[in-house]
Amino acid sequence: MDTHAPLTLDGRVADAHVARLDVAIEALDRPAAYDLAAALADAVRSAPALHPSPGLGPVLRGLRRLRLFDAMRDLAEATIEATPDLPEARRQYGQALIEAGELTAALSVLQALAVDTARSHPDEHAQAQGLIGRVHKQAYLAAPDPTLPRYQDRLRQSVGAYFGIYQQAPQQHQWQGVNALALLCRANRDAVAVEGYPDRAALAADLLDAALSSDPTAPWDLATAMEAAVGLGDLDRALGLAYRYVRHPATDAFMLAGTLRQMIEVWDLDRDDGGPRQEIVDLLRAHLLDMERGGLQISPAETQEGAHAPDAEDRRLEAVLGRDAYVTIEWYRRGLTTAQAVAKVRVGTDPLGTGFLMWSDALGLPAPRRPVLVTNNHVLSERTAVAHSASPDYAEVVFEAAPDGRFATGVEHVAFEDPPSPGLDVSIAVLHDLPPGVEPLRPAITVPLNDPAAVRLYSIGHPRGGGLAFSIQDNLLLDVRAPVLHYRTPTDKGSSGSPVLNHDWTVVGIHRAGGRLRRLTGDGHYPANEGVLIQAVAGLIAA
Repeated sequence: MDTHAPLTLDGRVADAHVARLDVAIEALDRPAAYDLAAALADAVRSAPALHPSPGLGPVLRGLRRLRLFDAMRDLAEATIEATPDLPEARRQYGQALIEAGELTAALSVLQALAVDTARSHPDEHAQAQGLIGRVHKQAYLAAPDPTLPRYQDRLRQSVGAYFGIYQQAPQQHQWQGVNALALLCRANRDAVAVEGYPDRAALAADLLDAALSSDPTAPWDLATAMEAAVGLGDLDRALGLAYRYVRHPATDAFMLAGTLRQMIEVWDLDRDDGGPRQEIVDLLRAHLLDMERGGLQISPAETQEGAHAPDAEDRRLEAVLGRDAYVTIEWYRRGLTTAQAVAKVRVGTDPLGTGFLMWSDALGLPAPRRPVLVTNNHVLSERTAVAHSASPDYAEVVFEAAPDGRFATGVEHVAFEDPPSPGLDVSIAVLHDLPPGVEPLRPAITVPLNDPAAVRLYSIGHPRGGGLAFSIQDNLLLDVRAPVLHYRTPTDKGSSGSPVLNHDWTVVGIHRAGGRLRRLTGDGHYPANEGVLIQAVAGLIAA
């Protein structure tokens, strides 16, 4: 798709223009959708008059589904500037502000929308009130000291916003009701007095019955029922409902990410020593990680805790959910184990990139067989001519997710290096010490060349030098032409040297660059990331 052809308007946002963006959204093509949304927003701003296409609402919802909140915000803002009376554009703009953490601005937008739609658009009014509840909820959850009265008032305001709408039409506004339930339970745990609401167990029972009486049952019905079961303390039932939710054909990454956030931030389900509470979180994370266009960021502590589960818990999980769910969660846990072999490379406090452990003989290096660090040459080099790279004398390698806790070491020497250009941009280093209990990664035996688009790829690194993250969004192989491969797995500064992995968690390549790259096959350019095939590195060493 040519995402850079100019969009033109003749006083109207033509359906054809919106349709091009809708095609990109339906194809889950985030780079194309981002570019087309930006071009459409520019075109809307420059139009002398605007009569919005009916397709704008679905497009904004589609951008939200792809979690392209910057693009969603920009297009909604452009639409509001041209036609300020569109309630959905105003609501989606408010939602994008929430996702950006701009809570005060979001509250102002949503409160005005709630007033303006109170009589004319009851559905939009209910949605706006629910988002006002979310603003107050996020303010409380992010409070540096939640015991302060002003933050506890935000919790009460959140409950009031959610429950007020739910009370008006309980069957229609279940998501507002289950948020009120979750916050009432959170207030009870935090010893915050919130008065004037029904008994929590009674509210949970009503929500559970209403959600499961829907015909057909939609994803949000199952998510509501799951939270209601948690509120009742029926965790095995909640786990079963969670499994139905993640397997529903209409459940997407946006839904899963929101539910996961709710279960962690509000219900505190990840602060439990195993059992069904943690299994619910693991199930949601596993399916989000495995879902096309999903995304997941895992802290080192979560990696350490989740990599291995007691055998008794594994047997119970398989008994409750069946073999398929068990296999998915085991795959996720293998990914956590894989992450333990990934390290941050830095000088002082300045992050330079990522590296990972492999066995030396898997790369063709001479004996002795030992674990070595693989990264980019522009991250680590003994050659002073390589710009911005760290010298082994000053580099620190930090395994944030090592099984026994954070492990830092230095570089003994660089055993092999090939320059960025015209070379492969790879360095292989011997470390002073190795983190106990970490298993080096294995190379992939082959990379399918006949159908690259069917291959899913994963990257684990330290984007922007931050916490360990799985980069899963746009996780498709685009093309392969030895010695490089192109893929849509998003990466960020600090990801240089990250392992590019297949679904078996074996190493396909080493990430080295990203941007608008020349296609490996045919003419033109496209948004892509580039890695060096691990087989090419081994071949170069053996040559």
